[in-house]
Amino acid sequence: MSENSVMLNRHIAFELYRQAPADGLEYTYRGNVNSDVVENILSLAETNFGDMKEQLLVRKRVYFIMVESLQNITRHQENYVERDVDSHGLFVIRRGKFGYYITCANLVKTEHCENLKNKIDFINSKNSEELKNYSRSVLSNGQYSNKGGAGLGLIEISRKAGSKIKYKFVPEKNGYSRFYQHIDILFNKKEIDNPDAIDEISQFSLDKLIKLHEGLQKYHIVLNYSGILNQVNLINLMNILSRQINVSKALKTKVYCIMIELLQNILGHADRINGEEETNCYGMFFIRQDRDHLILSAANHILNSKVGQMKDLIEGLNSIDKDERGKLSHDPKLKASGLIKIMNKSRHQVEYNFSKIDNNYSLFSVSIFLDKESNADIVL
Repeated sequence: MSENSVMLNRHIAFELYRQAPADGLEYTYRGNVNSDVVENILSLAETNFGDMKEQLLVRKRVYFIMVESLQNITRHQENYVERDVDSHGLFVIRRGKFGYYITCANLVKTEHCENLKNKIDFINSKNSEELKNYSRSVLSNGQYSNKGGAGLGLIEISRKAGSKIKYKFVPEKNGYSRFYQHIDILFNKKEIDNPDAIDEISQFSLDKLIKLHEGLQKYHIVLNYSGILNQVNLINLMNILSRQINVSKALKTKVYCIMIELLQNILGHADRINGEEETNCYGMFFIRQDRDHLILSAANHILNSKVGQMKDLIEGLNSIDKDERGKLSHDPKLKASGLIKIMNKSRHQVEYNFSKIDNNYSLFSVSIFLDKESNADIVL
């Protein structure tokens, strides 16, 4: 693999970390959105709700908006198959100190943009009581399109969020545009005038999210998770990934084995901060592809005092062959059996990086490059 590819992957890991909410959650999915994917995304969110002990009312609001947003993608996404436009849906959920921020995107025909814009502007011009009355009117008059209700989903999203629907249309090729929908859901609506809440809303703004999406497209990232990691989240991430990889059974099995080991390594060896429990800790995982490789990356916190020792360990393992590493895997003092399994599944050395966060911790990231087959492609 090229030196540029290695350096790029190191850069991506820390950039994704810096953009993620501090002490929060970020889950990004870029791909085809169907009922199976929706189910696994919702399961992943439910797990994090349980970990974060949100108030029941907030959880219900967020869950409802997630369901409606994902269903809108599946209901309205266009069946676009040409290779010169990214036709895949986007779903992003972020949790900050003051609320959740949900963004989704899909392709629409440019000729439909004006009608959709007028619909959202109309919804944004109404208060909660007016929207309730309008919703009843639509239901009683039976005003439905061939793709669902006449804006009923958008109306309910606005009502549940207690905020305006932010949106943008970005022109694409061949008569298509990408429609972005962004929702702010504050834990306490009274915080809307809090300067710190205003700063957070700005940090997770739609324009910045669009920039993030451009990076996901450029680097062919299809899944990124940043937040509390545990065994249940691992299973949900695996289920989502299983619907995104179109490769041989042998290569898919290798991807799964490496992904499990990467995430288990985080759970077993990450240094805990901010009162994290033994079974729960911060972790980041993303998967991308270049022309020749599938690239699985994971990251966790590590004490700065351990960086030198970990670097020496990886360099040592990278310098020996598979058989020698196999012998070392039985050494209990080494505590590297998971890393050795990962390395032996790949024909390439483990790429790694340490990015200093503060005086105590660094972000330790590792990347595994797997050779693609001629027909291998993550993006369906």
